[in-house]
Amino acid sequence: MKRVIKVKNCSTCLIKDFKVPSCVECGVEGHYRNWEDENKVYHTLTFDQYQASSSRTDNYADQKEAITNFAFGICGEAGEIVDLVKKVIFHGHPIDKEKFKYEIGDQLWYLARMAEWVGLTLEEVAEANINKLMVRYPNGFSQEKSINRSENDS
Repeated sequence: MKRVIKVKNCSTCLIKDFKVPSCVECGVEGHYRNWEDENKVYHTLTFDQYQASSSRTDNYADQKEAITNFAFGICGEAGEIVDLVKKVIFHGHPIDKEKFKYEIGDQLWYLARMAEWVGLTLEEVAEANINKLMVRYPNGFSQEKSINRSENDS
């Protein structure tokens, strides 16, 4: 069953239950042109909507500084995810779905911002990755295909 999110705000600031009378008040100047009708219902949050929404908390003006911060953030969040896995595997903790959701979400934010600063959309990245995997593993994953991969496969 798909989760239905009823939204009243611009597509840039698409946050569940985030209601403002105008996009200008949400802090993202110039996005009022994307104002969505208050009765619009999204059945899923697309990568494009997520990436646009993530820009609300990106305050960088310099590309080199931005992508450096995002690269560090991606690594830092990966470490936090690894720490959660360590606690499950070696410390006997149960899988805490909420903690994983927040850490994976933080990772996604950094990935979305990195992609935008280098001129990509998450939609493009996801599509390219699926296409690469379809070529690499046309019949699904196999250990043999993984072991005997061409050096040209990225």
